[in-house]
Formats: sequence, structure tokens, C-alpha cells
Amino acid sequence: MFRLVALFAALAAPASAETFDVLLGGTRIGTMESTAALFRTTLDNTPLGVADGVSEATLAPRRTEAGAAVTQYLFRNHERAVSVLFDGAEVTGVEIDPPSEATAASDPATLAAPVSDPVTGLWRIVQGSDCPQSFRLYDGRRVTEGRVTARTETAEGTVCALDYRVVAGPGHVSPFRFRQIDIDLTYAAGTLRRIDISAGIFGVGLVRN
Repeated sequence: MFRLVALFAALAAPASAETFDVLLGGTRIGTMESTAALFRTTLDNTPLGVADGVSEATLAPRRTEAGAAVTQYLFRNHERAVSVLFDGAEVTGVEIDPPSEATAASDPATLAAPVSDPVTGLWRIVQGSDCPQSFRLYDGRRVTEGRVTARTETAEGTVCALDYRVVAGPGHVSPFRFRQIDIDLTYAAGTLRRIDISAGIFGVGLVRN
């Protein structure tokens, strides 16, 4: 479950980054930072240190060998490095190191609909003022979809219940391989204040600083 937070991962963020504390129960176990071009998750206080580490992702402009302008999504953690080239909502190339970490969904030819990168997908949620629109994300190994299923007004603010599913490729967090994850987004005064993530008996919270 700790690595589920790596859906929200990245490079050292500039001062303008939006930052969240990652909580397990009432204990802070790390931080998450997000900007329009990167996101980073640092876990440094997980129980017995079993999930401590950094996951990071960036976006940067690139040119292909043919000279075409594309955007490179680059993800790194202790298990793998993934590079995906996006031409708008179309994927034009995927490279994964080590190659054994590639999946059936790593072939761009298998993608049947437009997709966005996870950095952009998270940033739209973090910068939003209310429930987000449905989205479809691709990280080089899997395709995921998210849609709001309920919007509730509470004493804390507006809570958006987000149904997040893996629709192609492996589920999240080995060996559990979660394919359906419940996410609650709490907005107050037009700002995302909290993200609660749960799958099975596991759950973490991200609270905005």
C-alpha cells in the first residue's frame, strides 16, 4: 500500500510546489510534492522502514530523432526507470529499464484511446477547486481511469468520491496487484485539502501543508 502513494511521486520540487504530508493512521510517514512538471513522494518513516524510499517523475520537452517535438514523462524508483514520449494525447514511444519490468500495456500499439501522463493528471487534481473531470492515465506499464461517483458536502468541505481503476496492465502494489482503488478528495474554500486513498484493508491520507 505504501507504494500506492508512488502514483503521486517526483523530483525535488521548487519552492512553488504544492506539498502534502503522507499519513498512516495518525503518523506522518513521508511527504508528497507536486508541480505542473514533476511530482515526488518521499517515504522516510514507514513501519520498520520497509517502504522507505523516493519515487520521482518529471515532464520535459524533447525532440525525436526525426525532429518531432514531444513531451517525455520520466519515472524512477528503486525498482525501475520508465520513459514515455507523448505527442499530445498519443504515446509515440516507451522504454523501460530493466526490460523485465515491461508489461503487455507497454506497447503503445495496444492503447485504444487518448491518455494523459500521471504528472499532469495529479496536478489537475491538486490545482482544482472542485471535483475533477474523468481522466485516463498511462505510465508506460498500465492504463488507469478515474471518475467521480459522488459529491458530498460535509463540515470539512466538499468530498469527491473518486473511483480509480486499472483497465490495462498490472494492478498496483506487488504482491496485492490492486486494480480498484477508492480515493476521497476533500476541497475547502476552493482548495484541495486532503486525499484519502484506500484499497482493501489498507489506507493512507495526504494532507496539504
